[in-house]
Amino acid sequence: MRNELAAPIAGLGLVILASVWAAVASAGTVDASRLLHVADTAAKPAAENAASAAPTQLEAEEVSMSDLPMPANHAAYDSSAGPYRRDLYTSVPADVASVLAFYRRELDKRSWKEQPGAVVSAEAATIAFVSPKGPAMLKLAAQDGGTSVSLVALDRAEAEKDGLAPKQGQAKVEFSNASHGDAVFSVNEQTVKIAAWPRETARELRTIDLPPGKYKIVVEIVGSPAQSVETTVGADETWDLSVSLLRLQLEHIY
Repeated sequence: MRNELAAPIAGLGLVILASVWAAVASAGTVDASRLLHVADTAAKPAAENAASAAPTQLEAEEVSMSDLPMPANHAAYDSSAGPYRRDLYTSVPADVASVLAFYRRELDKRSWKEQPGAVVSAEAATIAFVSPKGPAMLKLAAQDGGTSVSLVALDRAEAEKDGLAPKQGQAKVEFSNASHGDAVFSVNEQTVKIAAWPRETARELRTIDLPPGKYKIVVEIVGSPAQSVETTVGADETWDLSVSLLRLQLEHIY
């Protein structure tokens, strides 16, 4: 079979070269190395040529709540904005390369600076930025024929001003008590006690630093059953844990 196919394939190559020679015969001297390059390009599979196509140009739409950009043809999205953290989560019916090109262009317009160490492939991208207010992270992943987007921007100066910026490589947890009973929070063999919240005063806030990891946090309020929550905290993150008359709430605030 290999010998039977060899002759037709060789013949095809000769036809391609003959066609190129005929097209340029009247042009005078011909660069043979250039002809070989042309013939090789002509023989490439269409799929390989398509793979090198330029990314699709995506139009921009701004999320008013968080002031973060996203492609106009996005699917449903989730966005939030707090004093120390803004985030955006959505998906886009476009490939990773097109969405990445969009964010590099749009974030550059906003004076965000891409940091070294970007990890980029056809299926995913993780890139750190520094925005005018602090560190930021963009994560893209191929998903269901499109691309999922996670964009988080932090305000380091505001967090430091309020004493809520975590130590380098550590996580910080902020505790508050909005109930009518004294509360005792326990985590990682540390205890935080916060008195009941009189309505005429501001809530007392307490913080502790933790190594990154998974923790179970227990709170006991006088006269009520103990409550608990499990969470994983990462390096350079700040979480707020508050207890009220109705529930125990954990929120990622930085």
